[in-house]
Amino acid sequence: MPKRPWSIVWVTLSVLSLGALGIQDRRDLYSCDLCRARKVERIHSVWGVPFERSERAEVDGDPGIGHRHDWWRYSSSFAYGPYGALGRGWACHTFRYKDRTN
Repeated sequence: MPKRPWSIVWVTLSVLSLGALGIQDRRDLYSCDLCRARKVERIHSVWGVPFERSERAEVDGDPGIGHRHDWWRYSSSFAYGPYGALGRGWACHTFRYKDRTN
């Protein structure tokens, strides 16, 4: 094979592998101790640049008119590389709510 096609193959493989190594997934869990609501936030990024973000909140009952959530992060997890191949980790509080209850 001539030299030029091999260089194109190497450049393509290098770009794809560097992109895969830069993948990071993060999931944060939040709670509001005032109304007992919970929220899950997921962020997918490549080399620190977020490209997908999702947020889902679950509220038990009616929080009332004018209620503003006081979100408190009680758990966080992350994965580096495809499917966490380069590392995983998590951190969490002992309690789910800021008022130290579960």
